Amino acid sequence: MHFNNLFSVAIGTVSQKNVLPVARRIFSENKSILTRGAYSRTNFLGQSLGKHKINENYSNLQDVHILKEAILAGGCDFLKGMNCYEPAAKYEVVNIWFNETESGDVQEIHNHYGYLLSGCYYVDIPPNSSKIRFHTPINRFIPPIFSNGQYRYTEFTADSWDFLPQDGDMLFWFSNLEHSVLKAEYDGIRRAAPFDISFTLEHA
Repeated sequence: MHFNNLFSVAIGTVSQKNVLPVARRIFSENKSILTRGAYSRTNFLGQSLGKHKINENYSNLQDVHILKEAILAGGCDFLKGMNCYEPAAKYEVVNIWFNETESGDVQEIHNHYGYLLSGCYYVDIPPNSSKIRFHTPINRFIPPIFSNGQYRYTEFTADSWDFLPQDGDMLFWFSNLEHSVLKAEYDGIRRAAPFDISFTLEHA
């Protein structure tokens, strides 16, 4: 029997350990622009008219450019794998910011509506630290036979799905997908760089 995975939600994952030294240098050299927010130390300043506001006074823009190029390459690979890549479009990493979270920090459910792709590059992930949770955009149907709770949850049947990333993991998803960061107790600092990718159509 062949199964078509209709309505499944794809999360693209690629290991990009080669840019870890660059990302760690960005965190090390830009501590002064990271301020304590609601759930992390970050240079994300909030939203205005649906657009992200970010403190981009980086000490070394070349490092940020290198990281953006790696993200863009991964994003294009994700779109190609989803059969959603448009050769006539110009893709761009329009937002990137840097978060440091500690034990007990959480992030509520949200999405990045208004962009094409969003994602996160995980730089330093302590053991047993916070997972990222993705929330399905559709209501799942659980057959009545499983009303006793004996139900096997998979990424195709669950209302949410959790990932514990590793150092160097880069995740991609469509920007309207809701996600959150779960509370966890751990030692150390969790460092991650979320991002958004948009596109414009080029005309001859």
